[in-house]
Amino acid sequence: MVYDNEAAQTTVAGLAAGAKTLAEIAANDIAQQDLIANALALAAGGDIRPVEKTRAPVAALNRALRRRLGGSEKIPVLALPCGTALDIDAEVLRLMRGDFDSERGAAWRKFLTMHGVE
Repeated sequence: MVYDNEAAQTTVAGLAAGAKTLAEIAANDIAQQDLIANALALAAGGDIRPVEKTRAPVAALNRALRRRLGGSEKIPVLALPCGTALDIDAEVLRLMRGDFDSERGAAWRKFLTMHGVE
């Protein structure tokens, strides 16, 4: 998606080097309402995700989400302890079921284990 306004481009540039708070990005002289509106648009478009500085336990939530994966009311995400979620695509689903023979699979397994995904 292309964001053709200065506030969106400044927000993206501010996040390109790594996670920052909106207050840290606002130091670049973006009007607060423009920063918030563009952060919401970027989040709605799936281009950024909010996270927390602290970790939260997510194992119970992930167990509940996994129980629903095969059913009609599935929620294809895994909660991450940093306050966001990981979309479950076919590759992640295979990994969750123990199919991580490839090098890429091993890297995903390490990532999932690091984030407490069983």
